[in-house]
Amino acid sequence: ALVLLSRLPADGGYAADVLPALPLIGMGFGLGMPALMTLAMSSATPEDSGVTSGLVNTMQQLGGSLGLAVLASLAASRTASVLGDGKSEVAALSDG
Repeated sequence: ALVLLSRLPADGGYAADVLPALPLIGMGFGLGMPALMTLAMSSATPEDSGVTSGLVNTMQQLGGSLGLAVLASLAASRTASVLGDGKSEVAALSDG
């Protein structure tokens, strides 16, 4: 699904280019996240299950926040570089 989104054309439409990937992302998260939580909780004792669950959820939030910050910085740097090469704003935002 992310491969589909990474190949979006600059002049693409929502229904034709973005929408087909969204159900795939939803299914991937729906299948992956419960399995990851089960794996993380499998070795926790009943006494520690609350702490383990909280720690897993905290790490998910922290990882998502840090990952987004890093990727947004890289995207901004790449966009500025492409704009400096004389491409249009639309092309700069969609150029990988």
